[in-house]
Amino acid sequence: MQDDALAARLRAIEFPEAAGLALRVIDRHRSEAARRRPRLASPRRLAALAAAVAVLLVAAAVSVPGARDALATAPVLGPIAQSLFRLGGLDAAGERVTRLRGQATSSGETISLMGGYADNQRTVVILHVDPARMPELPVTLSVEGARAPLAEPVISPTATGDVVLVFGPIVDPAPRGNVLTLHVTELGPILSPGGPPAGGLGRVQGDWTLRFRLTVDRSAAVPAPRPGRLGDLAVSFTASVAGTDVQVSAHLQGATIGQVLDLPSDADAAKGSTVPPGPRRWRMDLVDPAGHDLVPLRSALANGATPTDFTEDDVWTVSGPGTYLIVVGWMGSSFVRTIVIREPPPI
Repeated sequence: MQDDALAARLRAIEFPEAAGLALRVIDRHRSEAARRRPRLASPRRLAALAAAVAVLLVAAAVSVPGARDALATAPVLGPIAQSLFRLGGLDAAGERVTRLRGQATSSGETISLMGGYADNQRTVVILHVDPARMPELPVTLSVEGARAPLAEPVISPTATGDVVLVFGPIVDPAPRGNVLTLHVTELGPILSPGGPPAGGLGRVQGDWTLRFRLTVDRSAAVPAPRPGRLGDLAVSFTASVAGTDVQVSAHLQGATIGQVLDLPSDADAAKGSTVPPGPRRWRMDLVDPAGHDLVPLRSALANGATPTDFTEDDVWTVSGPGTYLIVVGWMGSSFVRTIVIREPPPI
């Protein structure tokens, strides 16, 4: 899409700020210097990076004076898990987070359920592992009555053994909730700047099975932005809002991982973070009503069913209700969609 056409589409959007935002959004979207957000070429490496970042974020959160006391007052979760839960896009979900109970012990390790949440595009489970370790893939979450389990999660651990698992959505959720079964077969070490974990660096084989019920938060769903196309790449969306946290999932079809990341080949993409993505890589940004790009709390690119099928999940925290712009680009083409964030419903 040419810049003039993009400007025309932005000005045609029916909200008063559109005309003023158009040139600012295009200028920001065109400027690589203003938008340097590194991507990992490998989804597996991306999950590993999320885990490492989680440890650092948690360490920073609990080291700030007063932060531990403030987080400890949050509902359902303790101070570390509440901080890490932001990576799942649920910092302001409040009482919509379901308290879960239950535990499973195998090979001297106990996994305990702490909390969970589900909406139209994610299913989040919070665990505690004692002694502190993290689940290793494959981890399965099966829905009673469904043909196949949910897609493998992004795993975000903490040094103390609290772990957040972010799966995909429950398809055709039951109005009164769904019975879910979580199955873990291997635990691994949690790497952090503080050195090796107390449990050691080895992996532990076992069999941990946990059953619980979650009800999908239907109030979090917002109308899905219209699909679009960027050359050979077809893009469709789902979106949800929980409190002040916004999650947008973009489903990408029609390009390989190397093409999505603007790399010479898929082999280069497999090399992971040692090969930086090209300047015309896929990207998705959220722009606030004042025309400012928002920094995502979490960004994860996951494999789909075929080599040309991917989903990117991004989570942002917004300052308040209003009309926001989702700006996506790939290989020099761009388009814009709107997402309207309203006052959260009463809990």
